[in-house]
Amino acid sequence: MPIINSADGIIECFKEAIFICTTAGEVVQSNSSANSLFNTFQYDFSHNVVNWLTTHHQQFVEWFHISTIQTGIVKGNINLPVNNEFRRYTTHLCGIRENAVTKPYAVLIRLEPKMRNMDFQFQDLKQHMQQVNQHLKVEYRHAHQDELTGLYNRRHFYSVASRGYNNLVNSTSAGCLVMLDIDNFKKINDVHGHEAGDTVLAQVAAILTNNSRNEDIPTRWGGEEFMLFLRNINVTDALIIIDRIRTSIASNTFIYGSTDIYVTVSIGVCSLQQSLDETIRCCDAALYTAKRSGKNMVIVHQD
Repeated sequence: MPIINSADGIIECFKEAIFICTTAGEVVQSNSSANSLFNTFQYDFSHNVVNWLTTHHQQFVEWFHISTIQTGIVKGNINLPVNNEFRRYTTHLCGIRENAVTKPYAVLIRLEPKMRNMDFQFQDLKQHMQQVNQHLKVEYRHAHQDELTGLYNRRHFYSVASRGYNNLVNSTSAGCLVMLDIDNFKKINDVHGHEAGDTVLAQVAAILTNNSRNEDIPTRWGGEEFMLFLRNINVTDALIIIDRIRTSIASNTFIYGSTDIYVTVSIGVCSLQQSLDETIRCCDAALYTAKRSGKNMVIVHQD
């Protein structure tokens, strides 16, 4: 889970207690006011803050869950123990999204003494947090996407592909892994230059994406290699998609300036094995066979 470094300076600017916690209730950031206030409560931030606040107001957990599915403000009042007496605080909760499409991975919470005419300040905070969200989107792209092609990177592939892998292996239409390598790519760089090579990589990635389904995971594996995880499909049906990708690349004219470049790809395919790493190794072996057998072909690993 990423840490919201972008929010450090923003939440510290506010005199009210501000803290950010994951959807599991773990505090990942807090400002000085929050640290001081919770010391007054004699509460340790290492514990689940949502559970603790809910013990003082049962509806708090409901507010919290609402804020995890929206980025609007959820507001409520809560009584908290200070020096052997209870004081009333106003809470504001706001979900923070990791990127434009996923659910929030954190919730920003503000606690302040119950006062009037304070809502306008939280509107300022919300505006600042929108800036944080923009930073998070950039950080997410850098962490999970390949900058040149826009495809997922290897880190993201492992994160997503390993999730639920065992369930897929045991299903009737598990899926398969596909490894593609651009044939004679070094020659393209040597003859036309590295910028031409980058153009080819980006256009191959576009063809891969355009021929993939929404549930597939197209990935730049490294260099001129690409990986495609086809889920919930048998190998026979998958081969129709895979050969369409191969022929689309072979028939495409890759244009760099006034130069037309033609490329082919070799492809290795493997049905899902008992582990993801084993499947990758089998896929790589099938790709090696395709290269050694003349290139511009699809080879399926034989179990």
